[in-house]
Amino acid sequence: MPRYTVQHAYRAEHNGRRYGPWQPDTEVDLEAEEAEWVNRDSPDTLAPVAPSPPPAPEVEPEPDEPVRAKPAGRDRQHRGGTNRGRW
Repeated sequence: MPRYTVQHAYRAEHNGRRYGPWQPDTEVDLEAEEAEWVNRDSPDTLAPVAPSPPPAPEVEPEPDEPVRAKPAGRDRQHRGGTNRGRW
């Protein structure tokens, strides 16, 4: 059953069925034929509710760099260490 938003205050009775009283910005569920009759009786009373957008797909985060157990050591030359021989 389609859903409609009431644009202005409305109340009526048609073929033994009551429509309203409705206040502006109220959402109602009506068959398409009933909504057409209401809009013929009082133009622009009902506006179709826009369907809600589909949920956005979940994005998997990129894996982070693995964490090292201890930081990498410094270069021996910076520590004052000796070279391992000459090439």
